[in-house]
Amino acid sequence: MLLRPECIPCLVSQALRTVNVAGVEAGRRLEALRRALLSMAGVGWASEPPVVYFRVFKELRRALGVDDPYRREKERCDAEASRVLDRLRPAVESLQDPFYGVVKLSIAGNMIDFGALESFNVEKALSEALRRRLAIDHYGLLRRALERARSLMLILDNAGESVLDKALLEEALSRFGIERAVVVVREEPFINDVTLEDARRIGIDSIPGVEIWEMPVDYDRFTEYSSRGVFRRWFEGVDVVIAKGQGNYEIFSRYRGVFFALVSKCRPVADSLGTAAGDMILLGREATAR
Repeated sequence: MLLRPECIPCLVSQALRTVNVAGVEAGRRLEALRRALLSMAGVGWASEPPVVYFRVFKELRRALGVDDPYRREKERCDAEASRVLDRLRPAVESLQDPFYGVVKLSIAGNMIDFGALESFNVEKALSEALRRRLAIDHYGLLRRALERARSLMLILDNAGESVLDKALLEEALSRFGIERAVVVVREEPFINDVTLEDARRIGIDSIPGVEIWEMPVDYDRFTEYSSRGVFRRWFEGVDVVIAKGQGNYEIFSRYRGVFFALVSKCRPVADSLGTAAGDMILLGREATAR
């Protein structure tokens, strides 16, 4: 999904949140924001919004002198998600189809974003998600694909959300007899997305049969991967691909053979899906755009 005019204020707001969370003095925050805006203006905008922001966020890290501005927030979101998941497990296990419940929790986990712990009750939101209908519900397609699969790729999005994604992964491996799973994380810090360090902190690397691959979030390296068909080969090398979160939908929506599990958080994404902002989505492969 390519950048639209409405995306620009969102990218600027994200940059402002980043400089404010970095814990540096006001003059440095202002200079970092100035450099970030210059980097945004200097990159081609015929790209997906997160890809444009790859360059902006890297410039913010340089200007702020902070390698991972969201590290503490990611740790806090992981801890809260783990606590809530433990409390909700009995409710999930009591469902007629517990795997569907785990899928819903994983999708709803996309709401656990920076600042979410102050803006809404995570436990209440996830508990309600078990009863909510998905605006696009291709669960049947996903389940049938997993029943035939021997390999799975799961592309992670935010910290916190990733705790619920780990539960989804473990359930899929045990329920469907999948022999090999590839978990894709960010190669370096990018907003509150999951890096290798974050994945290891919640124990994804200790799950038998799981490999962790790193996806570049450097603008030039990502563009090279895309132009050389690296991502297409990744997807063709496994039986099922699940991409978590709105950012991964924006980046990979042109690829066939991908299941997208997300909450549509903004009007451009909701419009592209034919849904409302805030809807829970599980979009299957037949509906994926080229």
